[in-house]
Amino acid sequence: MKYIILALAILVLTSCGETPQYKDFMNLAPGKTEKTFYGDSQKCEAVKDKHSSKIRGRELGFKGMNTAYLGCMKEKGWEQKRPELY
Repeated sequence: MKYIILALAILVLTSCGETPQYKDFMNLAPGKTEKTFYGDSQKCEAVKDKHSSKIRGRELGFKGMNTAYLGCMKEKGWEQKRPELY
């Protein structure tokens, strides 16, 4: 029983959070490739918990739990695609 609970806890912890995808962003600077996107994304993931990154994200107009990540990506030349409003 103990091992089942442990396995479920590990499953829940590792499955939380979605990795940003290249198709969900558009590049604002020419010459950006998919490889560049994943490199920039990895760098932004590393700094997303810094307080200064969250403040910068707010200054760029982002709100919510991905503020720092989206702000960092925008500074690196990427913008999140918005779903069309119907």
